[in-house]
Amino acid sequence: MTKINKISDFFRNVPILPILQVSNTGDGVLAAKALKAGGINMVEVVLRTRAALGAIEEIRSAVPDMIVGAGTITTPELAWNAKAAGAQYLISPGSTLHLLEAMLKTELPTLPAIANPSDIIMVRELGFSEMKFFPANINGGVKALKVFGEVFPEISFCPTGGVNKENANSYLDMNNVFAVGGSWLLSEDNIRSGNWQAITGVAKQVVEMFSAVR
Repeated sequence: MTKINKISDFFRNVPILPILQVSNTGDGVLAAKALKAGGINMVEVVLRTRAALGAIEEIRSAVPDMIVGAGTITTPELAWNAKAAGAQYLISPGSTLHLLEAMLKTELPTLPAIANPSDIIMVRELGFSEMKFFPANINGGVKALKVFGEVFPEISFCPTGGVNKENANSYLDMNNVFAVGGSWLLSEDNIRSGNWQAITGVAKQVVEMFSAVR
């Protein structure tokens, strides 16, 4: 079985994964710098725009101590393109055997997404013990994770989708949650207007609010 590097190894004191979507690469660098100034050194760049791969490459160059991953990996080609751009980990929005086998072949830490028990069983059969729960808000949220914990006690999760500063602690209080992901730290309004100080301010608030959770 392929050795699986755990994505949880990247998290230090703050169990928060900011999710970044950009329309140009320069904004990606500025957003990463704003997060870093606020005390967060990890970001997931979602591959939903043409600028995403370039943003990963430029962030790795301009902010070398920022841990940068690629999200919305939906095809094997995207997985390899993300690795070539310098992504340090991969995250999918869903899981198939074909996709996950390709992601594992990159040898990058991989976080596969699940939405239900059947997904969990399939992903577990490949050797994964850490999974993304997505979209958490429409698939049962905290209640679903409680059931997952009873049925699959060996699995830990990173819920995303509908997670925000108001409900993040309700997820992080659960024993089977190692982190949460959310785009609220990097709002489209702040990125569009270039309000990098606001992003730094939110990051500082997040560090203060959640650093003591784990």
